[in-house]
Amino acid sequence: MKQNVFRGYKYGIWFCSALFILSIFWMVIPSVSFNNPRSTVLFSKNDYLIGATLASDQQWRFPPEKSVGNKFKKALITYEDENFYNHWGIDIKAVARAIYLNIKRGHIVSGASTLSMQISRLALNNQDRTWWAKIKEGFATLKLEVQCSKEEILSLYANNAPFGGNIVGIEAASWRYFSCASSKLTWAESATLAVLPNAPALIYPGHNNKVLRKKRDFLLKKLYLKKVIDKQTYELSILEKLPQHVMPFPKDFIHAMEWLRRIDPGKSIHTALDPRLQDQILSRLANYSIKYKANQIHNVGVLVLSVKTGNVISYIGNSDWKDPNQGAVDMVQADRSTGSLLKPFLYAAMQDAGYITPNTIIPDYPVFLNGFAPKNFDRKFRGAVSASLALSESLNVPSVFMLRQYSAARFLHILHSMGLSSFDKRADYYGLSLILGGGESSLWQMVGAYASMSRALSYGEKNAIFAPSISSNISYKKHDSPLSKAAIWNTFQSLQTVNRPINEVGWKYLDSSSPLAWKTGTSYGFKDAWAIGVNPEYAIGVWVGNADGQGRPACTGVTMAAPILFDIFHFLPKTPWFSKPDSELFPLAVCHESGYSASKYCNNIDTLLVGEEVLKTEPCPYHKEIMLDKMQKYRVNNTNYPITKMVKKCWFILPPKIAYYYKQNHPEYHSLPPRFPSGKWNEQATVGILYPSQGLVVTTPRDFMGVATEVVFQATTTLDDTQLYWFLDGQSIGTTSIVHKISCSPSVGTHRLVVQDKNGNEDTVVFKVV
Repeated sequence: MKQNVFRGYKYGIWFCSALFILSIFWMVIPSVSFNNPRSTVLFSKNDYLIGATLASDQQWRFPPEKSVGNKFKKALITYEDENFYNHWGIDIKAVARAIYLNIKRGHIVSGASTLSMQISRLALNNQDRTWWAKIKEGFATLKLEVQCSKEEILSLYANNAPFGGNIVGIEAASWRYFSCASSKLTWAESATLAVLPNAPALIYPGHNNKVLRKKRDFLLKKLYLKKVIDKQTYELSILEKLPQHVMPFPKDFIHAMEWLRRIDPGKSIHTALDPRLQDQILSRLANYSIKYKANQIHNVGVLVLSVKTGNVISYIGNSDWKDPNQGAVDMVQADRSTGSLLKPFLYAAMQDAGYITPNTIIPDYPVFLNGFAPKNFDRKFRGAVSASLALSESLNVPSVFMLRQYSAARFLHILHSMGLSSFDKRADYYGLSLILGGGESSLWQMVGAYASMSRALSYGEKNAIFAPSISSNISYKKHDSPLSKAAIWNTFQSLQTVNRPINEVGWKYLDSSSPLAWKTGTSYGFKDAWAIGVNPEYAIGVWVGNADGQGRPACTGVTMAAPILFDIFHFLPKTPWFSKPDSELFPLAVCHESGYSASKYCNNIDTLLVGEEVLKTEPCPYHKEIMLDKMQKYRVNNTNYPITKMVKKCWFILPPKIAYYYKQNHPEYHSLPPRFPSGKWNEQATVGILYPSQGLVVTTPRDFMGVATEVVFQATTTLDDTQLYWFLDGQSIGTTSIVHKISCSPSVGTHRLVVQDKNGNEDTVVFKVV
């Protein structure tokens, strides 16, 4: 009895010890997993492969797919492991058969590896076939069978098996050899790929084709005999040709591919990209490039978005990625000077702040502001122009005046709210030059911001602002629009029929049946030419220039970028114009001449539809009531003319600096009538110094011999019959009448110029001579 107890105790110890050792061994043997780097793969809107990059170890190894194509799965199991669904990783019958055949022939003629064992061998880096390696492989196989379903095991094998050369996995092999997804393979193609992992180096397509065909046809016949395929399918399949070489991957989206590889590597990225549209645009760019290269302009970037979704449908980082002139640079993502592209955002923001109506006149005369002297593209000044015209003609000086009123800090907040995060400096860093290209942004962000404006108008301001999207793997935050639908509507109305100044004429008006709101931009030195257009469905952006920053003559938005913009626009489906946001538009009576809310002195009234905040704009400050004599030739007052004979008249009176340039472009503008010769006048006239402007740095002019000449000062006044008295640093330098110009030779240094009329009205500027 004691002996039996001892024997049972002894067996128990042996059993527990063995179980403990096996448990340790089980834990020590790693689980089957593959952590190899993966290719980044790009698919179009129809799930067609449009780009792929090598994995970091230089293998074509696509991200794993969860399921395997049915044809390939059946071909693989038939060829490699017919009992796959009936064993636990080790096929005892196959092992016995292999041992028998190998002993009978005297050498190894048959193996017994199952698909599960082959996966374990791959995961363990194809170790030498020693007994120890076999034991580890066996335990890893059992562990794999416990942890994974049969379908998961098949997927592991299909996604990690070698298929010849540097091609790993069924998806990479399908696209590389047959230009299709594994789910689209024919039976002949599936059979070809099913036999490849067995000896990928020996039967690489294009080499040893006889061996490959023999193996493929053997498998096809086996599939036929097992009634997996019918006779007709079998006979047609063996007639199919083998691939002779690997297929190249498309390169049309190479810049998008490289950008995604950097930000989201090793993923299968399904997009809304449209290969047909991309091909159309690239074909047109090839034609433009011939002409542009003649002017040594080498690079073009294009981005097209769906407004509603923000999805990118065309992405061209550069017109020719093989061009040695920086063709590899992705100009969609590059930050460049924005030129005039920010003006529509300021125009809308000014309305929402209640500063302007679309017709409010904005000053347009020479000005020097904190070291900054803006000039219009045509080098002309108009005195004053409506805000809408300033936007449609892209005038610089009025835009600077508007930004000064709105403030650069407030405007930066608007830009950030629109998703333009590239403006990452303080407001005082940019100053007023911000509105003229003093900051930088990318085609990606600028087109995204314009699309967001369109989205806010079409679908409402809530969650309307978000970045362009090219990958569902990357999510972006959504924000409410800082601009109202009413302000955007009026902005797009102005941009819909952009009419350029005469020296910028270079492009046709678009078909009115499919309108577009569009804006061009040109950076300082002609380094960047932009054109962006939007309608309710699409946002299109074009950048033209040199990636190295070299400027070229005539490289302007309207001459270089706009033609491409409209060609792309005509490739897209025609779209009706935006619906008017009637519930957010209110009628406002405005002065015809000034565009401000009409005051009681305004004679000519227009009615505009504006946003609610615009209703708060101040009344017209330029119409005044004056008293004239009976013949309306002179201005009079109660000291020199009978009150009963006076004629009341409302007069449009602009400040002198504005009036000087305004009347040169508006012959209908009339200066005030002269004052009646007698009587006392308490009227406050205004005087304005036109040149030099406040803070200006003046360079002493020189003649053709290099001798310094005099500087010509210029002033104006609202009273044409008034004499002006000139003082430089407190010393009189002369008197003028009618034409108020005077020449002087100020010394190098800082000076104070004062101009007065006889009633003491004056203007003062401080300037510096160098």
